[in-house]
Amino acid sequence: MQVLWLFGLGLTGSLGLMTLLWIYYLYKRNAGIVDLGWIFCFLLTYLISITCGSISAQNQILLSLMVLPWALRLGWHLWDRYQPSIEDPRYTAIKKNWGKDPYGVKFLGMFLLQGALAAFVSAPFYVIGADAMDSVGWLGVLGFLITVVAFVGEAIADYQLREFRNNPENIGKICDKGLWALTRHPNYFFEWLVWVGITLFALENRFGPIALISPVIMYYLLRYVSGVPMLEKHMMRSKKEAWEAYKARVPEFFPKIWP
Repeated sequence: MQVLWLFGLGLTGSLGLMTLLWIYYLYKRNAGIVDLGWIFCFLLTYLISITCGSISAQNQILLSLMVLPWALRLGWHLWDRYQPSIEDPRYTAIKKNWGKDPYGVKFLGMFLLQGALAAFVSAPFYVIGADAMDSVGWLGVLGFLITVVAFVGEAIADYQLREFRNNPENIGKICDKGLWALTRHPNYFFEWLVWVGITLFALENRFGPIALISPVIMYYLLRYVSGVPMLEKHMMRSKKEAWEAYKARVPEFFPKIWP
């Protein structure tokens, strides 16, 4: 089955890519590079799906319009945030909790795990790539539109946060304006919504149900593992009183769209 073939290629490629980045980590000792690797893995699985599958020309264009703007924008955002000489506090905390790891073995596991997860989250790519069908129904249109809305929402959330942080008057404060007044993590919410949209697009294909694992995994990761929990712990340590007041007013993940 071509879906499994594409998944095998995606998994192998993602693990290989993360291994190379882990070697780079051994040299720099800055685990933040794994965030860039996460995006690189999705670009790789996307390229595998459109070049090694039987995807129609129409679906290749539509998939590219959903994936490339999202991946390039998020990749640029992460690259702009990545500083080779200064490690992200999240990974500094992980190192502290893990203790000594002179050969980086523990971080190898983390890099490979993220590569494997990216390969599984990419399930909609394989489903779309394995189907030569070139017609798009209402579900595909809905998925495409949701992806566009999610892309715009995530970009706006990142822009609002960056502008807030760049204002000297906001030092020590919590961003609670714009989308950040609706949810404490609008960037994570819209990131998840991107995968909901791509999955809906994939559901019109014959192997569509396989794609459902994508938003499920992404929601679990963002909500319970590497997204919300790590950031909330950091905010509680650095801005406890302001963060507790913010938590009391604003929901954690899903936006508050009613009074």
